[in-house]
Order: sequence, then structure tokens, then C-alpha cells
Amino acid sequence: MEEYKRYNSEKYGISVDYPSGWKAEDGVEAMHLVAVFVPPAQPKAFRSSINLIIEELPKQLTLEEYTAANIKQIQQKIVDNKIVSIDHLDLPCGEASELIYTGKIALQNGDCTWAQIYFVKGNRAYIFTSTSLKSESIYLQALNHMAGSLSIR
Repeated sequence: MEEYKRYNSEKYGISVDYPSGWKAEDGVEAMHLVAVFVPPAQPKAFRSSINLIIEELPKQLTLEEYTAANIKQIQQKIVDNKIVSIDHLDLPCGEASELIYTGKIALQNGDCTWAQIYFVKGNRAYIFTSTSLKSESIYLQALNHMAGSLSIR
């Protein structure tokens, strides 16, 4: 059974579990990126990771409205995008969506797979995104555990 460490951010008032063998890095505030979680033994050209973003929303949205806006953004920004699946989840923090999609990253010239688990609380969206090359693991087990362990203070 996988062991987990706890990542805490006083600034954002959150904490989340992540696999103990992974590295946790603080994110870039200007990009709303709270933290990046990187599995071990990553190649230098491309790093698979799970990111946590907290997005301030201009107005309160339902999960369905946020999902529609998220899909529209994917269709506009990801080359050769394809929505693989959309599922609803019940997490301790509330109702969430799991969205899996594929596409190309122009700078990497490679096919990628993304898996997102996100939920909306008030005027914020909490988004966990796993990014990997299509041929690699998308770390769904870690993604699900991390999203389910999120604590908001």
C-alpha cells in the first residue's frame, strides 16, 4: 500500500496528501499554480506531474457550468484534443468532476494525456491535473487519492 506525505499551504489555506516518493514543489502564484507534485525518475525533456491550481472565478459557477467552460478552453488551446471521459465523483470536499482528455503539446511535439479532478466551492475552482506523455501512466490512483484528501481551512 502506498504511503503519503502531507503538503500544507498556509497561504492558500489547504493541505493535501501526496505519494511519499514524490517531490512537492511550490507553484507559481501568477499562474494560480499552488503546487506541483512530481513522481520519481522523470526524464529531463518532459516531466509527468500532478498540479494543484486554485482558480478565482469571476462569479459563482455550478460544477456543470465550470465543466462546460473547461471543455471549451481545452478545445481552444489543445491541438488535436479529444475528450476521453467525463465522470462525476463524490469527494469529502463535495461533488467533483473527473475529466480525461488527450492532445498535443506543440513545444514537446508529443501526444499527451491529461486527467483532471476538480470541484467548485464558492467563487473558487480547485483543480488537480495529471499531465503525462500518452505512452506513460496518468497516475489516476494518486490523482484520486490527492483530490480526496484535500482539506480547505
